[in-house]
Amino acid sequence: MHAVLNLTPEQDVKLGQIIAKVQDLPSMPAAATRVLQITGSADTNAQMIADAIVLDQALAAKVLKIANSAFYGLSRSVTMVKEAVVVLGISHVRNLVITASAAPWMRRALPGYDLEPKQLLLHGSAVAIGARMIAKSRRLTVADDAFVAGLLADIGKIVLSEYFDGKLATMISLGAQAGMTFDQVETKVMGFDHACVGARLAEDWNLPATLVHAIRYHHAPSEAPEAYRPLCDCIHLADYLTMLCGFGMGGDGMFYEVDEAAFERLGINANDLDHIVDEFVTAYQHQEALFEEISQS
Repeated sequence: MHAVLNLTPEQDVKLGQIIAKVQDLPSMPAAATRVLQITGSADTNAQMIADAIVLDQALAAKVLKIANSAFYGLSRSVTMVKEAVVVLGISHVRNLVITASAAPWMRRALPGYDLEPKQLLLHGSAVAIGARMIAKSRRLTVADDAFVAGLLADIGKIVLSEYFDGKLATMISLGAQAGMTFDQVETKVMGFDHACVGARLAEDWNLPATLVHAIRYHHAPSEAPEAYRPLCDCIHLADYLTMLCGFGMGGDGMFYEVDEAAFERLGINANDLDHIVDEFVTAYQHQEALFEEISQS
């Protein structure tokens, strides 16, 4: 049993069977997982990060290519991974590594959710930027985790898309008639939603518990264990902002229920929302070229 998912034994078995049937299942490179683990330690340094990255030569090449892209406008070429870490910073390289690792399967089309190619990556990158922005504005210590969790929040859709292919219109109709959100429809049809599936993948990749919980509860942050709620709140609000702005919105995007308590815990009221949306759009536009570069690498 996977305790974080809070499923019955029968649901847990069914979820495992569904994941096992998926061809070309998303995976997180061991080097990327190692980078996450190392950067979670207070003792980390540039050499440790570089040593982890160069274990995967393809990943190292991507990091160097992106570091030397026009987005950063460095005055000279960076030829060593350690140099990239020093120049760009540990936090930035950490997020770059995870994004570059996830991009190949996040840019797939997901017909079960009416998502065109790159739309999941567009949505995830927007949530990542928004979640980090919110965490920093609230002076929370989870800003870096917020970026990674926001990016990966909807990875469960990659697994469920093939099961919903051809059924999306029926599911949307069911949600509209019953007054349910799309994730509630998923649970009614499957016994669990894409957040559960994503958290199961994150567990299988040995990602930190903070990220597993954030993925699991990004639609229902008030249900998360108290220690993880600040991070879940940031992801939830960023996901809502991303839906409002229409970044990577699929067929499920019109059925989104906001957890008002998350706004209250973050100290955000309705009067703050316009300013936050403007700040979010500006932050996303600033980073858009970088994510386009990553999606091509």
